[in-house]
Amino acid sequence: MKNSLKILVIDSKEELKEFINLVKKLPLKIELFIAKDLFSSQLIIKENDLSSIFFSITNKQECLELVSKLNDYNKSKLITIVDDASLGKELNNTVGTTYLLKEFLNNEKLVEQIIENSNNNSLLNNLKATILAYEKNIEKINEEYNFFAYVVSHDLHAPLRAIRNISEWIEEDLGDSISPETKQNIKLLRGRVKRLEALINGVLEYSRIQRIKSPIELVDVNDLLVEVLDLIDKPKDFSFYTQTLPEFNTSREKLKQLFFHLIKNAVDFRSSDNGFVKISANEEKDFYLFAVTDNGQGIAPEYHKRIFEIFQTLSPRDKVERVGIGLTLVKKIIESVGGNIKLESNLGQGSTFYFWWPK
Repeated sequence: MKNSLKILVIDSKEELKEFINLVKKLPLKIELFIAKDLFSSQLIIKENDLSSIFFSITNKQECLELVSKLNDYNKSKLITIVDDASLGKELNNTVGTTYLLKEFLNNEKLVEQIIENSNNNSLLNNLKATILAYEKNIEKINEEYNFFAYVVSHDLHAPLRAIRNISEWIEEDLGDSISPETKQNIKLLRGRVKRLEALINGVLEYSRIQRIKSPIELVDVNDLLVEVLDLIDKPKDFSFYTQTLPEFNTSREKLKQLFFHLIKNAVDFRSSDNGFVKISANEEKDFYLFAVTDNGQGIAPEYHKRIFEIFQTLSPRDKVERVGIGLTLVKKIIESVGGNIKLESNLGQGSTFYFWWPK
């Protein structure tokens, strides 16, 4: 393709499909190459004069490994796709790569500017400034959202307490003269108040995730799980099994919250009181791969994405009082540390949540 921009996307984790589709739709002359691993990407690089290379990473080591394989290739043409701006900035300073936050992958205008000017270092530097401006704007929006969520959550609790108290006074005043219908309506009212309080608490907890300032410390996962189990109300016959679990330096508070919500989810959606949860871990190069398995109700494949969305629950709320925040928090926690999560489950066959936690 004459006078076209040759772009390589290295998608080893198969998570850039939407980005690839966006690139294909751009109003530019683009010859797009897609590689699934470093070996095939080296062949493409050797045979083509590429304008830029996009690749997704979760830690510095992944970037260094790729750069070492590319030898003398112009590092300014390497565009790392990262979750965390601090990682992107570190790589820019130490390796010389440009970076793009994952949350901007669907920003067609920004992606088009980066690709169109990838052969012009001066314009690319201007785009780096544009990206930084986008980031600062996002940070400001997030700060405003967190403040708003906190204030709204705090202020809404007071009137809800008043509603609950008034319902109790009405019930006391009516005494024995209260009709079954009125009693049922009061019960329904308190249930709705309880649900709204849970929703408010969920919003507040969700807004806190990014603000958790948990120091990196040596964590024995076996001991951590003992603490987690003490916080969960479970049936007497519910069993808990673990294989040998690692001890490593990480954020104790975030890992604790993650296990709490996964185990509580298994307990809440058990198929019987003699259910179980089994936790195992395997060591990989840059991550620990944990598996949390239960013999509960299971989840149909068509709902595997929906369960991670905020305030989504598969049980009718008029039958089971559920907020639908736990698994959303799990996903947000994992993303905040640069990890990933996957679900394997079928209806009636239990579930296994796999998550990759960085070392």
